[in-house]
Amino acid sequence: MRLSTIALVALGLVPAGARAVTIELVNVGDPGNGFDPLNTNLVAGIGSVASVYSIGRFEVKNSQYAEFLNAVADTDTYGLYNISMSSDVKGGITRSGSSGSYSYTPKTGYESMPVVFVSFYDAARFANWMENGQPTGGQSFATTEAGAYTLYTSGSTTTNIGPRSSSAIWFLPTENEWYKAAYYDPSASATTNYWLYPTQSDLTPNSRLPNAGDANSGNFFRDDSSPDDFLNDGYASTGNPTFYTTTNYLTPVGSYELAESYYGTFDQGGNVSEWTETTYPGNMRVRRGGYWGNGAGSLSSTARDAYIPTQERSDTGFRLAAIPEPPALTAAACLVLVICLGRTLFARACPTAPSRARPAARSAMASAKGSPAAT
Repeated sequence: MRLSTIALVALGLVPAGARAVTIELVNVGDPGNGFDPLNTNLVAGIGSVASVYSIGRFEVKNSQYAEFLNAVADTDTYGLYNISMSSDVKGGITRSGSSGSYSYTPKTGYESMPVVFVSFYDAARFANWMENGQPTGGQSFATTEAGAYTLYTSGSTTTNIGPRSSSAIWFLPTENEWYKAAYYDPSASATTNYWLYPTQSDLTPNSRLPNAGDANSGNFFRDDSSPDDFLNDGYASTGNPTFYTTTNYLTPVGSYELAESYYGTFDQGGNVSEWTETTYPGNMRVRRGGYWGNGAGSLSSTARDAYIPTQERSDTGFRLAAIPEPPALTAAACLVLVICLGRTLFARACPTAPSRARPAARSAMASAKGSPAAT
């Protein structure tokens, strides 16, 4: 059973002053769903997942990754921070201080944008940190180097990573888990049950600024050569087909508030491509979803690519997945534990508090033992 962060704080298992990262999850049900028959030429059995799981509603944000860095990267042994996060206009985190006392701050206005310039290994270490309860300390087996995954290093270089632990609660989604959350819908089609795009649509999405009235839109590149009206005029965030190195093309996670998948995820098409756990020939890891500079084809279920796990780019981020907790049991258990803790704390705080019932009972018992009537 897993307890919520609030419950753990209340129970004294997480320091009250600790800054906890909360990942908003959606449950992905329909276990044992069929694979996407239109994409078996790409990946055999694609989209089929045997069990229920949860996945992040949003990509991991700069504010969340900065909390992670402040917890474990005061020396940053394994390079969880990339200086492009500060120097590049699409990066969203600054670093101050010197090794041993580094501190990290999201750039103003970038707090809710997806973190970029993160490698697959960085993402796995973030998952380990979540798995280990968001501890504070150097990058070690107690914080980032083990948990959901065991990482292998030589000096400050990461050389390999083990498979997901069978007991992991927090982890990176496999390609199948990512794909199902993005495209599967049991009512989508009698023949496939999969949409072509993660906006619950088979029609090409619109490239435009976030729009509260457009359920089939996203942050990507599409230029239909029509008069400029900020609808399919190039990059979504600028409405212009010209690329400028000084422009940030990212949008805050969840900005396209109507363009969600069947399970309720956002930005699985566009904004940033996302790491998955799945391996690819050549010691690479699969990415999915397309990014702010890709065309619409890269957002579709038919598109995938892969990079070496050390690659850190301005177009790549990640989201987490998890094993869902049983909500009814967890709520009841938390209530009982909090009540018990409250009683314990009261007893410790008031050790000399007078007790009336027990002395009275002891007196009555003593009187009974000394009375002939008790025999």
